[in-house]
Amino acid sequence: MKLNHLFPMKCMLCGFYACYDDLPVCRSCASDFQSMLTARCGKCNKTATNCECPEAVRSLMFFNPPQSKWFIYQVKTNTDKRTLRFLAELMVKANGIKIESYQAVTFVPRTAKRRRRYGFDQSKALAKAISRVFGIPLIAPLKRLRGKPQKLLSRTQRIKTTKNFYKIAKIPEEKPQKVLLVDDIRTTGATLSACADLLRRELGCQVTVLALSQTYLIK
Repeated sequence: MKLNHLFPMKCMLCGFYACYDDLPVCRSCASDFQSMLTARCGKCNKTATNCECPEAVRSLMFFNPPQSKWFIYQVKTNTDKRTLRFLAELMVKANGIKIESYQAVTFVPRTAKRRRRYGFDQSKALAKAISRVFGIPLIAPLKRLRGKPQKLLSRTQRIKTTKNFYKIAKIPEEKPQKVLLVDDIRTTGATLSACADLLRRELGCQVTVLALSQTYLIK
């Protein structure tokens, strides 16, 4: 008997019904989950996995729809490891990433305060799940320095100051040539850009950014 039938996960959307189809949502919420994955950008009219806007990154869904916001909140605060594995595999495959060409996966680190508050780092958890599912090493060279939470900063402030929020704290003994950088949400892109630039400069590697969600542009 499958583990899900003995210890079923709670639906990530309604939080009430159990999930039995290896999905992070119940059968009643499956259509809402599908609509999250197929939501379209207001500018290029493409889904998140195919968004053609210059500011876009590879991602699984858009953050803007209400269901997506609640789903991401659940990922940030309390997520079953089975859900993380499901999302990790879907993020990679839906974006057509040839994972066998990467030597490492890493993540945008959460602030120490938020790690203490929620008990874990959601971006690290997603990166670890990708590492386990696809069998590539997980590295943690980035360190988040003290500073105001990103959500308290305007777009202009984020772009100007984010590059000072991170540093390379640990360089791997064997520097990877190609790294997958994972985060949960891409908003302005300032954080991911700053972290990717640091990795390229200090490790001399190619970097591909992959986010669980991103904000879409509105016409």
